[in-house]
Amino acid sequence: TSEARFAQAVMQNDAKIEGLGEELAKDSEALRELLPDLVRGPGSLWQLGTGLAKGAEDPRAVWNALAHEFSPAGEQGDVSTLAGLLGRLKMSRPELAEELLDEALESESLAAHFPRIQSFVGTNSRGIDRLLRSLELGHAGIGSYYKLSIGRATDQASAQDLAQFMVALSNRPSGENAALQLLYTQIVANKHDGRQQPDELIAAGRTMLVKL
Repeated sequence: TSEARFAQAVMQNDAKIEGLGEELAKDSEALRELLPDLVRGPGSLWQLGTGLAKGAEDPRAVWNALAHEFSPAGEQGDVSTLAGLLGRLKMSRPELAEELLDEALESESLAAHFPRIQSFVGTNSRGIDRLLRSLELGHAGIGSYYKLSIGRATDQASAQDLAQFMVALSNRPSGENAALQLLYTQIVANKHDGRQQPDELIAAGRTMLVKL
């Protein structure tokens, strides 16, 4: 079918881009030259980041080089390359991926982008702890937390952890809408999967509605 051919073409294209990322990881001069483009987009930066993680002898060095480019990029920078790199590391070197996320949380260049970075790679219990800390630090704009409502980014989090974060987010200035969007997304996901709505989620929803 045409749909199957299209899907195959997409997979082949993604594989080619990953291959380019692997080659780029081994060419330090070319990587250095392309760094500004890798944090601004547009393009298939996720796939390129995956390739960088696969081909790099020192993924942390590649991560640091990319992170450094965000200083002039501001909140408009594109974190897709970093997310692709992290996504691959979560499979091949999960503890390194967690360490890089820990560091990004308080990084001068990445703190403003942290909620988006965490949302791209999914949010487990450790990720919820980071997001709570991100709220406390206040380096990221509230708008960046809306990304947690996309692509089922919070599926790995427990209902208790997620409820705690939602209430904390709703208590931040202008955070109510982002928290309610996240609540709505989780309710829909639970219904779609045939799961009963957890008591913790219901309680968090009531807390936010009473506040409103």
